[in-house]
Amino acid sequence: MSRVSEGARSVVQVMRGAFGTPALARLQLAFAASSLSYWGGFIALSVYAFNEAGAAAVGVIAFAKLVPAALATPATSLLADRASRRDVLVASAALRLGFGLGLAGAAAAGAPLAVVALFAVAQVIAQTAYRPAQAALMPQLASSPQQMAAANAVWNGLESAAFVFGALLGGWAIGALDPGAAFAILAAPLAVAALLLLGIARDPTPAHREALAGARLRDEALVGYRTVLAEPQLRTLVGVMTVSKLAEGAVDTLIVLVALDLLGLAESSVGLLNAAWGIGGVLGMVVALGLLHRGTLAAGLALGCVAIGAPLVALGVVATAPAAALALFALGVGYALVEIAGETLLQRLASDEVLARVFGVLEGTYLAATGVGALLAPALAHALGIAGAVAAVGGAMLLLALARWRALARYEAGAAIPEHEFGLLRGVPLFAPLPVAAVENLALRLDGVPMRAGENVITQGEDGDRFYVIDAGEVEVFVDDTLRRVQGPGECFGEIALLHAVPRTATVRARTDGRLVALEREEFLANVTGNQRSSNAATVLISDRLDGDAPARRT
Repeated sequence: MSRVSEGARSVVQVMRGAFGTPALARLQLAFAASSLSYWGGFIALSVYAFNEAGAAAVGVIAFAKLVPAALATPATSLLADRASRRDVLVASAALRLGFGLGLAGAAAAGAPLAVVALFAVAQVIAQTAYRPAQAALMPQLASSPQQMAAANAVWNGLESAAFVFGALLGGWAIGALDPGAAFAILAAPLAVAALLLLGIARDPTPAHREALAGARLRDEALVGYRTVLAEPQLRTLVGVMTVSKLAEGAVDTLIVLVALDLLGLAESSVGLLNAAWGIGGVLGMVVALGLLHRGTLAAGLALGCVAIGAPLVALGVVATAPAAALALFALGVGYALVEIAGETLLQRLASDEVLARVFGVLEGTYLAATGVGALLAPALAHALGIAGAVAAVGGAMLLLALARWRALARYEAGAAIPEHEFGLLRGVPLFAPLPVAAVENLALRLDGVPMRAGENVITQGEDGDRFYVIDAGEVEVFVDDTLRRVQGPGECFGEIALLHAVPRTATVRARTDGRLVALEREEFLANVTGNQRSSNAATVLISDRLDGDAPARRT
């Protein structure tokens, strides 16, 4: 009983952290509204297409929506690396609202299915900027890696909850209302999302991303793909998650066929079965929060693949309405684990300057894989039968888990990250461009150094062996016994001797009692010189200091 209570308390604490600031809370709630609109519209459009042109149209419409959007993703995800990520989110929600209302108008006017589908394509293209921008903004709003991971878990849980209510709302709306009215109601939550996002303070573009503003689109749009292909860990993560989305695209279509053709259920049952999937996703969030508390979140990738595959195989053998609901519930748990673990690891491993574009790669491959899966599902059903197609998709996911289990097990974060030290380093411009995982690694290697007023921390002319960040208190910097500046908490010193391999160029004396954190030469050089943007930030800082132009509080 005590273990259960302790686990429940830890889950509650993690969830509180995910809403730990007003900005994070607004971001999460805006996504919930956005996701409610998306999933409600998805269900309604699937049923609308089935009624208009049969089962094949469901797959064709999904393919027509998702593949063009996937092709647009390199350009749309670049926006969040070039500009304010909050602004990109607002623009995406507003555009989707406009296209959704256009879709509703086309359906109300009895326009051809192709015209309705065209508005749906435009909506999904506008949406491709949303998830990369949110994924890239979240590390900026979170105060620690733990809060970032918790926010990802709750983000996924909110999507699952929105999936439940969206599926129910979409199924009800398309069954009970005129199609035009149904699609208009399902677009309305996007207005709520835009208003919530406008309440988040606009995030300034940091120096290491400002250079992108003048870069050519064709030079930068594919950087995310090049980064993923060049880095084995990112490549493995995106590969596993993309295969899971290929299966999801197939299942999205197969659910309609299972409900309406195989089991002969009413149209509203499509929404109910999808709701079971969403409820499983909410439970998956709770399971993921428990894994997060134990430091084993990466195991969710492999376990999630198993939780997706096994129930699909079972449903292929026992095709009944209760079995379908149970299988989709388990499927929701599996997809929650895969997405929470995978997205958190991507945020840790990709550097800030390309973070939105790396998530753009994920979004693009997701959309393409979902569209291809939806297109393949009717062909699989024709060749193997509906039950056989469901079992085949499940078997593929089990094989994926078996093939990549060991590789995924190596992705665990390891020791708990000291939150205060992590936050301190993230505020230093030299480290801001680094991947979260690199800053985590540095935070684990910091040494605390107490300082006493009047004592020299470093002396001009001596060899340099450490880089320092001020945690508490103030220091005075003297060059040739002349006071050049005063520095306080969050500012740094000691980088010139390490990067230029010269003796200390200044004496740094404690002005007050306080505390420093120190990083050894090897760790500092390996991280700063190994990242181009970090190295550039160091060059600018050193140039300012050597020229004597740095203001008293400049970092």
